[in-house]
Amino acid sequence: MNTSVFHARVSYRKRRYHMKGLKDDSGRWVSDLSQMRQMVCSFYKELFTSQSETRDASEFIGRKTILSDETIAKLTRDFSEAEVELALEQMGSDKALGQDGLNARFYKTH
Repeated sequence: MNTSVFHARVSYRKRRYHMKGLKDDSGRWVSDLSQMRQMVCSFYKELFTSQSETRDASEFIGRKTILSDETIAKLTRDFSEAEVELALEQMGSDKALGQDGLNARFYKTH
């Protein structure tokens, strides 16, 4: 690929993925970069801040199990070969590596 084609692709991506503005809570369009940064920061602070009371773990110790024996058996059984093949088929071939350092393409082809 020559440099002019590469440069055109990069320039296109930069324009395509550039965020021109955000709407605030009142529906007003904000395009100032510092205000946009502040909006994003406050959004994620609010999102990851616990709104509920924190509970002590001792509150849950000794509670009766909510799941039925049948449900527990389904959740703890071994995976079938068909389930593994289906999950592997649905994975993107070049996505993140597993703990063994291999991506899904390796397992799909071997």
